[in-house]
Amino acid sequence: MNKSVKIKLIVSLSILFVCILVITGGLIKWNHDRKDVTEVDTVYQEDPMVQEEPVTEDAQAGYEDPDVTYDKSGIDQVLADDKADSSAAANKYTGKAMTFTAKVKATDNAVGYIDLTPESGAYAGQTIACNVTDGTNEKLMNLVNARKVGDKVTVSGQFKTDSKGKLRFYIDTMKLA
Repeated sequence: MNKSVKIKLIVSLSILFVCILVITGGLIKWNHDRKDVTEVDTVYQEDPMVQEEPVTEDAQAGYEDPDVTYDKSGIDQVLADDKADSSAAANKYTGKAMTFTAKVKATDNAVGYIDLTPESGAYAGQTIACNVTDGTNEKLMNLVNARKVGDKVTVSGQFKTDSKGKLRFYIDTMKLA
């Protein structure tokens, strides 16, 4: 090989090596930046126009009506009655206020809808369909919409029937348990 071919080969290989280093460095930086965004973005935020505040472990939203007595005896009886006869349970529990702790089973982030399930007992895994009572309460909506499957929450609210006559729970307050 003559000298000019060797020089061209060395220059070409050097340029190729530099390009590989630049591309690798760029991919590493891109992956690192992407991980930072994913780790920081713990609050659901699909709509770029909505500015949400981070939810802390002791965050609570909503209100508790001082004229309402919230039953804290448990959700198991409601689920048992609903399983036995859903229309009778709807008649029995509509308007009843309750507080209970459960895990998030499913969410529909954006509309204030969430499915909860008891952690233990005979009805662990059973779905409790929940909505936010007051869709204008922004803090409560943000807190509910920020929940992820597996989060443990304590909710207070009232049972009502939906348009199909099914029993639903309408959340007045929520806090992380």
